[in-house]
Amino acid sequence: MITEQNGKWSTFAISRDHKPELPEEHARINKHGGRVEAYKDEFGHDFGPKRVWLKYENLPGLAMSRSFGDLCASRAGVIQIPEVKEYQLTKNDRAIFLASDGVWEFLEDDDVMNILIPFLKNKQEELGVNEVVKKSVAHWKKEDVVIDDITGVLAVFARDDDNHSKTIEHNTSPQKKEFRIRSQYSSVPNFHS
Repeated sequence: MITEQNGKWSTFAISRDHKPELPEEHARINKHGGRVEAYKDEFGHDFGPKRVWLKYENLPGLAMSRSFGDLCASRAGVIQIPEVKEYQLTKNDRAIFLASDGVWEFLEDDDVMNILIPFLKNKQEELGVNEVVKKSVAHWKKEDVVIDDITGVLAVFARDDDNHSKTIEHNTSPQKKEFRIRSQYSSVPNFHS
């Protein structure tokens, strides 16, 4: 979540990565026929992040503990059930940036916010998302021989002084809850350019 109050910008996470080394994720994986350990190099040393493997096979090797549609991983205790949290928007909330793990591998919340601030100020949000994706790709090229999936989505919340918003209604209780999204942009890298 990116917030701005009196010209001071800040960010905070409203979700968490489902990594296999988290105690509750690790326990579930072990209980359901999987194991959690890093990939081993040719000398038997840990290489890279902790991953989910079948108990007696080096498959699937996921660096996450929740995933949609991966039948092999589901045999190792990986589940598709999301962790759901509710957050009450405030008048200071400006935008939310959602991204795949390929973005967060090398960029922290504050890094992404600092990339996006000038674009948010100038209402060039799509260019901002593209810049986050470009910087993520650059980090991967510098740090690794492969590039993980990189996808970013930015939802910009309308403010009272914003005339270019559309209303999204969210009805979960007898009381009507409403929030407005002024614009929404997504980007994935173009590796052919």
